[in-house]
Amino acid sequence: MVNWSIRYAKDDAKKRIMNQLKQKYPGKRVIDDAGSYFALLEEASDHPEYDLAIQVVIAPTPKHKHKHTTHVYRSIDTPFNLFVDKDSIRVNPGESYTVKPDTVHWLSNDPGTECWLEVMSSPGIPDKNPDVVKVKQ
Repeated sequence: MVNWSIRYAKDDAKKRIMNQLKQKYPGKRVIDDAGSYFALLEEASDHPEYDLAIQVVIAPTPKHKHKHTTHVYRSIDTPFNLFVDKDSIRVNPGESYTVKPDTVHWLSNDPGTECWLEVMSSPGIPDKNPDVVKVKQ
């Protein structure tokens, strides 16, 4: 059975966050990727050595890994949990954590919060060559 109030709340949050990202980062591409929302500040198409994005997390991300890229996750304003292999790392505002290539990881915010973070990928991930491999939950 579908809980419509939760579904509508998620739709409202999505619209609000997408609008906030567009307002804060005018002219930047804004995308919804599996329930995380991104403003692409510096894209790999401009310089293949890295890309930079703002990510907003409102629910746990899928478990995944990146074949070739290193990711640096930095909390902007809200703590989040970064799960790396079987470890849980608490990343507080202003702190960062580096995830090396081919490392299974996922993010989770605290219940009832949304987490804004900066994500730098090196090398950058081109649109036509996704680096992400989803891992069974």
